[in-house]
Amino acid sequence: MLIIFKKFLFQLVQWVWSKQYPKHPLMPLEPHHVAHCKVLANRKELLKLLPKNAVIAELGVENGIFSTDIINWCTPAKLHLVDLWPTESIQKRCRENVGTEAAVEFHKMNSIDFLASQPENSLDMVYIDTDHTYNTTKLELEAAAVAVKPSGLICGHDYTSIAYAGLRRYGVVEAVNTFCVEYNYEFLYLTSETNRHISFALKKRDAERVG
Repeated sequence: MLIIFKKFLFQLVQWVWSKQYPKHPLMPLEPHHVAHCKVLANRKELLKLLPKNAVIAELGVENGIFSTDIINWCTPAKLHLVDLWPTESIQKRCRENVGTEAAVEFHKMNSIDFLASQPENSLDMVYIDTDHTYNTTKLELEAAAVAVKPSGLICGHDYTSIAYAGLRRYGVVEAVNTFCVEYNYEFLYLTSETNRHISFALKKRDAERVG
């Protein structure tokens, strides 16, 4: 009887979830999208492999904790920190955590608007960590493809479909996979944190590998 009740409860939760969060488009990857991908233990290991002395934009900064890691491991020539910072106290905390690095520039604005404001091919790398919805992530990736140099990297956080804390639906997996197929990008790195807050790094596929 308990098993039957558990099955009923699970089916009820599935039904409520499907009503609250409609399915996102599912775009299957091809082998060439992951053929050169390397799996890393965590995103600090990822930072060690990312370009040094580069022009970087972090989209979604909040308290600036990861921003300090970017500064320490990547020593960027310019680091754009982009966030809407819902309160002055959060923005103040971010500035305190980041410090007075000359290379850092703060932008209190929407991530997509920021990318659209940048000259074409002006960024070496972006790291996306904003609202994790399918629509926002897809627009950010498309805008990043214009702002980032053809040789640059498009990176991001939370490559997952669900946030178990609070049971929030994410659309990062679907958005990233669709972007890779439609814009001819491939995975360079994926991290493998136990909590599944996975980071990704994408690069434009080389012309000789297309097809």
